Amino acid sequence: MSDANLIACNENHELKTVLKKYGKSTSEENTEKLKAKCKEFKSDDSYKPHNRESFYKYLDDKKILSELK
Repeated sequence: MSDANLIACNENHELKTVLKKYGKSTSEENTEKLKAKCKEFKSDDSYKPHNRESFYKYLDDKKILSELK
């Protein structure tokens, strides 16, 4: 798998793209919440490989999007 498919938790522009994908505000508050959830995702081996597709599944499974504005 190429690095291009991996999710970068420390890249604000990438996290803002995820927020836009789901129609959420790209506010600093939402970005920081998503960054924290992304780090939790990266430590959860059941979601390997830690790519974008797995991250979207994680967001859905954990109902994280409902916590964002």
